[in-house]
This record gives sequence, structure tokens and C-alpha cells, in this order.
Amino acid sequence: MPPSSVSVKDILSYIPESRLDFFATQTSVNWNVKKLQGKELFKLCLFGLLGETISSYWVFESFYKPQ
Repeated sequence: MPPSSVSVKDILSYIPESRLDFFATQTSVNWNVKKLQGKELFKLCLFGLLGETISSYWVFESFYKPQ
């Protein structure tokens, strides 16, 4: 079976930002956060699970830095 051509960006396009904000509010994930909000952390974890073979701080940092 060939590898899937669906990217993490494609998957994230199905989840509205408002829904991620709702989940963050409901779970109080951002109650004491100053830098990395819950929805960015969710996106990084999804990227780490689906987009990379090795997940590490450095991989996440290179993905998270604005282009």
C-alpha cells in the first residue's frame, strides 16, 4: 500500500480554530500558560505523531518557528 498523501496541515484544516479554542476553554489547559498555548501544543503533537519518524524538542521547534 502506498504512503498516504494526506498531510498534517490537511488534517488540521478539518478542525476549526474555534473548536480548538472551545476545547482549550473547557479543559482549562491554558490557565497558567505564558508562551505555548494548548492548541499549538495539540498541533505540534499531531505533527509529531503523523509527520515525523522521530519526535523531539528540536523537531517541534523547527516546525513551530514562523517561516
